[in-house]
Amino acid sequence: MKKLFCILLAVVMVMSFAGCEKKSPDSPATNMPSSATNDEFDGTWDAKAVTITTGPSGGTHEIVGAAAAEIWKNTISGVAFSAVPSSGTAANLPLMEAGQADLGVCTGDSATCALNGTAPYDKAYSSVSAMFALYPNTLQIWVQADSDIQDFGDLIDKKFTFAAPGSGPFQPTLNMMELFGFSEDDVKKAGGTIEYLDWSTATSKLQDGLLDAVIWTTSYPAAKIVEVETTRNLRLLQIDSEMLDKYRETYGGWVPVTISAGTYKNQTEDVTTIGTPNFFMVNNSLDNDLVYEMTKALWENRETLGNTHALLKDISLENVAVGMGFDLHPGALKFYQEIGATIG
Repeated sequence: MKKLFCILLAVVMVMSFAGCEKKSPDSPATNMPSSATNDEFDGTWDAKAVTITTGPSGGTHEIVGAAAAEIWKNTISGVAFSAVPSSGTAANLPLMEAGQADLGVCTGDSATCALNGTAPYDKAYSSVSAMFALYPNTLQIWVQADSDIQDFGDLIDKKFTFAAPGSGPFQPTLNMMELFGFSEDDVKKAGGTIEYLDWSTATSKLQDGLLDAVIWTTSYPAAKIVEVETTRNLRLLQIDSEMLDKYRETYGGWVPVTISAGTYKNQTEDVTTIGTPNFFMVNNSLDNDLVYEMTKALWENRETLGNTHALLKDISLENVAVGMGFDLHPGALKFYQEIGATIG
């Protein structure tokens, strides 16, 4: 897993957008000694409150964002930190641009699209920075165990969900549908149904047998799916490997991932899919000293993050600041230089 995590982080595209009234993005990082503690500051940060936008309620992004906010609350004084759910990673950049968030969780595929101004974004994003690499997300499709769905194309006449616009799995699923030669309209014409649901509702309906399939980008094993499997037999769908290769060739920010047999209750074989990295993005305008302290706090409390999700246990000097497609925020960069982290 550690090797896979490093590979995934090598393709990270990290960024964020403008938010509160803080120092200019061009202001230099202060010469704060590595031994500095929060008590050495007078508490006069430019930011008095930091809002972290995460992901759907009950999802891994929300859990990790809340854990990070709690760490910052306990280590940094003079700033009120709050983590709020969002519709998903694709919505977090626009939320930050609109000044409704200062920090956010993003994925490599969304970052690539935002950088280039491609769907689901209608403009190219800039003035954004990397802060802290987290863990990989994988595209997973769970179907009813007795379903005749054997590949992605078989979904065309079924009842399924891939969340709602602005969520992590939405655009990737539309992209996959296009590669397989059908659209949302084609599903309706074939007698299928697409429901645009949040994560909790989607897994609840899957558990009740009201959906044939749920498509999501998340960590594995997904806790909600493990819970569903206590009362419902599911099957993790294998997508045709040639189509997965074609997807990675067509869309940036994705790498191959193997979900080992036994990860889920009825999974008797390895399932290959695609994955995209997760990371914290931060407004360039956020105070350099504050970002330094936030980065330091996450690093020094990475064991706590690891207790939040097993995939976070792989954070290391070798991968926490590697593969950033955008420059690190000056505050984060200063901290990584001081601890000797690999930067690239």
